[in-house]
Amino acid sequence: MAAPAAHQSLGDFSGAQFLSPCPPMGGGAHTYDITVHALDVATLPGVTMTSTATQTNAAVTAHTVASAKMSLTYSR
Repeated sequence: MAAPAAHQSLGDFSGAQFLSPCPPMGGGAHTYDITVHALDVATLPGVTMTSTATQTNAAVTAHTVASAKMSLTYSR
């Protein structure tokens, strides 16, 4: 079975793009929490390319059957 097509919804900061963790120079260590969700659907119903992060997060939460979280600390 082929994997479903993927797309990226709007983010919290500046549109549909990934902004990697990047603490300010000399700003000390920053902790980043990453959560991976196992969903009960292949495609989130109602989520489109124009869905907001809040709408996408609500759909993910509604269809999560399991999740795992890790925390990473990074400084530069």
